[in-house]
Amino acid sequence: MRLSYLFLILGLLFISACGTTHDSNISMEEEVETPEIEDVSKIVFLYFDIEKRGDKKTIITLTETQVVPGTIKENTIINAPRQTDNLIIQLLDDKKVVQEEMIIKNPLIQTIEQYGNEGEMNTQNNRLEKSQFYLRFNRKNNIKSIKILNILPSGDLELYQENITI
Repeated sequence: MRLSYLFLILGLLFISACGTTHDSNISMEEEVETPEIEDVSKIVFLYFDIEKRGDKKTIITLTETQVVPGTIKENTIINAPRQTDNLIIQLLDDKKVVQEEMIIKNPLIQTIEQYGNEGEMNTQNNRLEKSQFYLRFNRKNNIKSIKILNILPSGDLELYQENITI
């Protein structure tokens, strides 16, 4: 008889051990919806045509704007030196305050390197009448317009200014 009580107790212990571990006093967690955060890391590409008309007239036209996911790392873009004929690109806010400035080589000046028979290198600058160039920068919400200036010995000459939506 003791043996049957022992089996009964062991059976009850076994059954209670296999029971649910859910505690009915613990409230169920509420599902909380979190709004999706838009990835604001974007790179803006601006594509331009540039054309030299006559001695003093330079026409710049924005041909395409492209925004792609990503970030340009700091010091990836190296500015050209601030010298005559290069272009200054200024990204402006709504109050026309410069937020970012870049200097690029003039796309109308093509540098050709030639090597002579004796291995010496010669460079020659050719002036083009038409060319294309592009800019890239990290998108910032405060950028509202772009200004392009030509560096001249007499001072910087504004070639282009336009409001942009990015």
